[in-house]
Amino acid sequence: MRIIENASEDYKRKQSRARGTVNKAVRDGIIYKSPYCQKCKMVLVPLEAHHEDYTKPYQVEWLCKKCHGEKPKRKVHLEIDIGAWPNNHIVSRDVIFERNVPQ
Repeated sequence: MRIIENASEDYKRKQSRARGTVNKAVRDGIIYKSPYCQKCKMVLVPLEAHHEDYTKPYQVEWLCKKCHGEKPKRKVHLEIDIGAWPNNHIVSRDVIFERNVPQ
């Protein structure tokens, strides 16, 4: 279980770094928010930056809260180091689980 927690911490770290990068870029005028939701085209609503990949923080889709909440669950792939587990446990090298990523 510890390995999964570390992977989750790494994921949250990447997510936080991407959010910070976007906020700073918007503040400094490097990127601009869309004037409307890029999914439903609603105007005059607060928009949130949606990242498909947190390692590409400037690639965002500007979505309203409703559309952002409707994005599909992401599949997170983890590689588990078999050596970290006791010999009497059999663990697959690739573990895939679905999680709702906090927006």
